[in-house]
Amino acid sequence: MLLPMTGCELLRRAVHFTIASADLIEPPLLTVATPCGAWNLGMLLLHLTESIDAIAEGLTCGVVALMPASGLESGPGSVRSRCAQLLAAIPAAPTGELVGIADLGLTDNALAYAGAMEIAVHGWDIAVACGYPRPIPAELASPLLKAADLLLPASARPDLFAEPLRPPVPATPSGSLLAFLGRRAAPG
Repeated sequence: MLLPMTGCELLRRAVHFTIASADLIEPPLLTVATPCGAWNLGMLLLHLTESIDAIAEGLTCGVVALMPASGLESGPGSVRSRCAQLLAAIPAAPTGELVGIADLGLTDNALAYAGAMEIAVHGWDIAVACGYPRPIPAELASPLLKAADLLLPASARPDLFAEPLRPPVPATPSGSLLAFLGRRAAPG
């Protein structure tokens, strides 16, 4: 499958989208429910910081540890800080090098694409939890949607994302991507 842009470009866009969402977080909101099943915003932020650290580790070290670092902070400042560190770790272009994750390997471009999907959708989750739902920008959502079946085959879906929903009518790139990931965009 020919992908429309590099994973590095998409990852940068996803990180900037999520930084803007993190700017919406106020400490009293950390106990608010999110679109992620049984997670509240504080739990989502912890998961997101672990994910961001893993993506940065894979891009800089060529391997992702299976256990996250202990003592992670998960507040809004931590998300912004981790996003800034990830932006610094994103290479100018993918090199085609393999990144080791357990007994699997994927290219740095594939890791960046997967990371862009993870970070973009959780950036959307943050905005929704904060009461300011906003669509994932089309220039980010469209290429992720085109690669979605490759990034998240049915066999990998359990424990990662909910079952797909029907895309909204009228369909938008953001709404269709969110539906693929088991989320329903708020009517706009």
